[in-house]
Amino acid sequence: MYLANNISNFSDKLTKTQLDIVSSFLSSAINWSEVTHGEKKKLDDNISVVFLAAEGTEQWTNVLEAHRKFYDLHCTTDGIDCIVSKPVDDCSNIRTAYTEDGDYILFDEAPAESVKVPAGTYCLIPPAAAHMALYGNIGFVRKLVFKIPVP
Repeated sequence: MYLANNISNFSDKLTKTQLDIVSSFLSSAINWSEVTHGEKKKLDDNISVVFLAAEGTEQWTNVLEAHRKFYDLHCTTDGIDCIVSKPVDDCSNIRTAYTEDGDYILFDEAPAESVKVPAGTYCLIPPAAAHMALYGNIGFVRKLVFKIPVP
């Protein structure tokens, strides 16, 4: 996982076009009363954003997800998120087999790393990292998760 206070810090991982699309979306105001938790919006042919507004929970303790085709770029807008991770290569207990349509696999694994992602901070998660956000009883968090294809 990579943390930054500015998405331009990910220019070695994401293309300029990808960063421009995300930056353009972030520069517009979000009316959270007009979106629902889990709603997904396409920004172009390849990049989408998921709106999340929820309490952290113990429901997903020791469950991690991973992707093969996409980075997850987590952008906390309110609250302090907790994201946990573990290298995919170290995960062997498959909970849900990989689905091509959703580009995810779920593992029953204890995380190896935990990071706090406060409002205004970005966390880029590569396909090599199994992860889970909104982890534990962290309170209410609003965030955006951009699904960005690996260049």
